[in-house]
Amino acid sequence: MVRTGNRNVALTFLYTSKGRVTGATCKIRLVDIANTTKILDDLAMTEVSATIAPGLYKYVWIPSASGSYAAYMFEGTIDNPTWLQTEEVEVSSSTSSVTYTTVAAISLFLGLRDNEGNRLSISGETIPSSDDVSDIILEVEDFIDQYTHHSWRSTTVSNEVYDYMPPECLGYGERADQNRSICLKHRKIRTFSHADGDKLEVWNGSAWIDYLTAYTEGRGLDFWVDYEMGILFFGRQYPTIREKSVRVTCRYGESTVPRDIQRATKMLVAVEMLSGDEGNNVMSTGQGGLTMKDRLEKWNEKAMEILQTHMEVQ
Repeated sequence: MVRTGNRNVALTFLYTSKGRVTGATCKIRLVDIANTTKILDDLAMTEVSATIAPGLYKYVWIPSASGSYAAYMFEGTIDNPTWLQTEEVEVSSSTSSVTYTTVAAISLFLGLRDNEGNRLSISGETIPSSDDVSDIILEVEDFIDQYTHHSWRSTTVSNEVYDYMPPECLGYGERADQNRSICLKHRKIRTFSHADGDKLEVWNGSAWIDYLTAYTEGRGLDFWVDYEMGILFFGRQYPTIREKSVRVTCRYGESTVPRDIQRATKMLVAVEMLSGDEGNNVMSTGQGGLTMKDRLEKWNEKAMEILQTHMEVQ
């Protein structure tokens, strides 16, 4: 089995010595498979606990680059080991952190227990691992944002294009100031910042002009934004071309996650975790008197009901 991890996130390698001997001399060698380069060269591993976990050794490694790696954990020498254990690791370049729930919250939601009935937490050594569950959480967060057309985290949208209605297109009884606004596709816009990659561009017929650097934001000035509602107003400077003349790159999203969104996330993550072949390794099918199929259907249905109440009008 290949374990996954993320760049700049610590990975713990565990090795069990032959006969669970305490005080053994155990080493690890880590090789970049693509480049056949030694990343760790026969470094000593540390015994976890001679009394609680005799013969169990660990090494903590923080990968600095994405890629495929092979770990050799051994006693003796790499060329002539008396005991050898290998592991493959895929390191992703992603450094994203979860927002709508946590791995610990998923462990509690599932009520995981070991064979003795003690509470079990998802970790780097469980199947699925904490990294695996974090990836599922990120996928579910993306799905929730796409489904509701909203976000409860900082989300970037790039180069969204809008039409602008020039003054001659006003209908009877409409005021000129009504014409000077564009409703963006999202609410809760984060304050425009060129340093954070935001752009407000207007096509002048030959080039895109970024208003964030060329003009001044503020009421009574060149342009201003209702960040709460997601409405862009033009003042002294406004587009002279109608179709596809405004292009926006911005960040949006709530600053807190409501409890029902947290709950929906946990249910959808659990559905993803338990739907695969490894589902029975996570939770027995007989818990709570419901079959696995009934449980997953119930969670999915309830989660979608919650998301329906948060859908934005498009």
